[in-house]
Amino acid sequence: MTLQRKLLVVSGVLLALIGSVVIFLGSNRLSYEGRSLHQWLAWFDSPSGLSQEQWQERLQRRAEATYALRQMGPEVFPHVRRMLQPDSRIAKFRSQLSTERERVPAGTLIPPSAEEARMLRAVEACSALARDAQPMIPDLLLVLKSNSYLNVRSRAAYALGEIGGAPDEVVPALLQSLSNRIDGNVLISLGKYAADADRAVPTIVALLEGIETSVKEHKSTDRNLLCEAARALHQIAPSEAEKQLPLLRAVLQEEQDPFWRSRLGKLINVISGASGESREQ
Repeated sequence: MTLQRKLLVVSGVLLALIGSVVIFLGSNRLSYEGRSLHQWLAWFDSPSGLSQEQWQERLQRRAEATYALRQMGPEVFPHVRRMLQPDSRIAKFRSQLSTERERVPAGTLIPPSAEEARMLRAVEACSALARDAQPMIPDLLLVLKSNSYLNVRSRAAYALGEIGGAPDEVVPALLQSLSNRIDGNVLISLGKYAADADRAVPTIVALLEGIETSVKEHKSTDRNLLCEAARALHQIAPSEAEKQLPLLRAVLQEEQDPFWRSRLGKLINVISGASGESREQ
């Protein structure tokens, strides 16, 4: 990285930190049981490298933080809304960061920037609040449409499914997101809208047909996308999901990984049970 790029990155980080301080000071005005809103929101971070025990502890603290946010009431939403706003002062840095990330080998774990981590906390809080966070639907739709961070967009899609409501606005937005990039979280949310997401059936069927072609050509397939697409289809249109049973069984027959064998088997049982077929052993 050249000196100019290094200075650009450092400047972006400093500006992001300044923005975080401003938001932090505002969040301290709200509190519950001696902890500020900012302190409660910190429990919605998702750090990597946690042990199973540490993750279980964090899930418990998330539950406590969710309860605290509910007790503080609707006044939390203006602050959460501000947390989702991109900082115009670091637009150039954000663009530079995206370029640098594209050069990193796939699968490499990259810690989120300060801005991205802040947005993720806000999105995760909305997801945890579920239906109570319906006032945030317009903000999450904007995130889904235009946020610079892929992970933030993905988690916003998941949050919209957890919140529910406004299917005429949310389902088309999820479908547009799915047309831009296949994302398991978008499929999960479409499934949660059930029959209200019936317009998504052709898109999901086409996705599964593409996976079926890859299987027949002995190409590698994304097992997670296969499972989420089939599950969403079952939740939206069970009769259409039944038609995918041959594909699921073909993948199961070739699968060697115990985790995926178990997940595929359970999914087949759910779909075939709904169609009245005998359960897969």
